[in-house]
Amino acid sequence: MVEELRPEMELETIQFSSNLARLESLISGLVHQLRNPLNSMGMRLELLRNEVGERGLRHIDKLRQEMNRLDETLETLVRFICPPKLKLLDFDMNEMLRELGKRIGNDRIQIELSVDAELPPIRADREMIREALANVMVNAEEAMPEGGTIILSATHDDSSVTVNITDSGPGIAPENSQRVFELYYTTKTGGKGMGLPNALRSIELNGGTMTMKSSLGRGTSCSISLPIAARLSEN
Repeated sequence: MVEELRPEMELETIQFSSNLARLESLISGLVHQLRNPLNSMGMRLELLRNEVGERGLRHIDKLRQEMNRLDETLETLVRFICPPKLKLLDFDMNEMLRELGKRIGNDRIQIELSVDAELPPIRADREMIREALANVMVNAEEAMPEGGTIILSATHDDSSVTVNITDSGPGIAPENSQRVFELYYTTKTGGKGMGLPNALRSIELNGGTMTMKSSLGRGTSCSISLPIAARLSEN
C-alpha cells in the first residue's frame, strides 16, 4: 500500500519537481546556445578546407574531432538531465540477455548464460534497459583486452528480477570504485565516462537499482534489480 503523503511531504515533492523542471529548462537552453556556435564553427571549418594546404587539413580534422566530442558530451548531458518519456512494456529479461550475449560474444570474449526458466516479466522501457545492460557489458568487454569471460545471470523474488553481469577482468582499484558512476569519469585512454552513469540513470528511471562490486585481480560484478510487472500492477 502506498503511503499517504503528509502536507509537508507534498510541499517538498512539489518544490523538488519545480526545481527539477527549472534545471531541465536551464540545461536545454544552455545546450541549445552552445550548439549554435558549434554548428557555425563546423561550417567555417569546411570552408577553410579549400584555403589551406595538407598540413592545415590535419589541423582541421583534429578540430572537427574535438567538436564532435564536445557535441556528444552535450548530448549525453541532455539525456542525463532531461531523459525521454518512458515507454513502458512487459518483456522477458531472459530473451534480452540472450540477445545481448550474442551481440557481445566473440572469439575473444566468452559469454556464459545462467537464467531462471520461471523468470517473470518486468515492466520497463525496453530500449532504455537494453542500452543500459549493453553499456555495462561493453564496459566489461573493454576491461578484458586480452579476452575473458562475461557471466550473465538472472534470478527473481516476489518483487523484482535481478541481473548480474560478472567479468573475469583485472577488477577496479579501491580508490576508483566509488567513482565509476560519476558522469565523465574514466580511467580509459580515449574513454568518455558516459556508459555507466547513463546506465545507472536509466535503471533508476525505471524504478530499479544498480550496484557494482569489484576486487583487484578477480573481476567485477554489476547487479541490476528491476520491479516485476505483476508487482507494479498491484501498486
